Amino acid sequence: MASATAFFPRIVALGRGAAKTQLRSVLQQCNVSKPFVVTDKNLEALTRSVLDSNELSGEVYADEVDEPTSDRVDAMAAALSSSGADGVLAIGGGSPLDAAKLAVVLSENGGKCRDYKAPVLTDTPPTLPMVAVPTTAGTGAEVTRYAVVTDSESGEKMLCAGAAFVPAACIVDGALADGSPKALTADVGVDALCHAMEAFVSKKSSPLADGFALDALQGIGRHLRSAVDDEAEGRDGMARAAFLAGVSFSVSSVTLIHGMSRPLGARFHLAHGRSNAVLMPAVTAYSLEGARERYAQCSEALGLDGDLPTALHDLASSLGVPSLRDALLERGVDERMFRDAVPGMARDALASGSPANNPLVPSEADVARLYHACYDND
Repeated sequence: MASATAFFPRIVALGRGAAKTQLRSVLQQCNVSKPFVVTDKNLEALTRSVLDSNELSGEVYADEVDEPTSDRVDAMAAALSSSGADGVLAIGGGSPLDAAKLAVVLSENGGKCRDYKAPVLTDTPPTLPMVAVPTTAGTGAEVTRYAVVTDSESGEKMLCAGAAFVPAACIVDGALADGSPKALTADVGVDALCHAMEAFVSKKSSPLADGFALDALQGIGRHLRSAVDDEAEGRDGMARAAFLAGVSFSVSSVTLIHGMSRPLGARFHLAHGRSNAVLMPAVTAYSLEGARERYAQCSEALGLDGDLPTALHDLASSLGVPSLRDALLERGVDERMFRDAVPGMARDALASGSPANNPLVPSEADVARLYHACYDND
């Protein structure tokens, strides 16, 4: 059995209402009395409500971080360095959490985001503790040893990895997602599904992570639809499942779906969850032969019947996820623009390293064909 290493936050608080009842205690346990608070502008009111519920104050750095860029992370790191804060509190989806992770590392170690791009591993934990509070159930950023940032100069979406990016603590509270749009809930939910499924079929899969992955898939199968319908039980179930999925892929890594989604999202400004969702069925169909038994276990855990790629397509469609063609048209991207971009995206996908973990390791030509197939499958 190959060795594997897991990284976890030192403190995990999970449950409905935890953000408003346990945040103060968690910060105290991390010796944080003056937090630098990071959030998205759209979540500033929610963030202040959470702070008020815990009788907390702190500088709130609210940025428009739909997808963090290196320039914005640089600015955040500079603000953090001059703030006098003794810790960071990040409240939001994967983008604010990833931006905060990178800002902490840059504020302590210096340099630029590109200096930390994988395969570089940054394993020395920062002295400044970070508490992560996710408001979506998808990225697992509250528990993973990864952060993703787009290079402002090149447009490349870069993966940064290492123990330095694991938050000191996290609070997982499904109530923070209450009222979120259906499309956002579906996209991030499918992202969590991909995390767990890819971790389970990855060439780096490990017994250390397999249980987390299957538990996450079972939770997603039970709760994703009701979360999209904004039911409290569904929100809570997906919050837990996304956390577990984050644990699993932080150990076993992701594979071809994520490898292809990063260039797609970076090139055409598609949200990360949507990029994964539109690629998932076709990439799974390609990869199936390499791990049929493991994919069958994924299908069973999700409660799906029949051919898995077809079932995944039907699930995504039932949640309102559009085809790749339609998703791109919504962004003003026509067929010629997409086809012309495929060779570069295929190169970037392979260069990310994730496709090397896939049950079937693709060539650059295979990846290009898959992009075209995803676009044609509308």
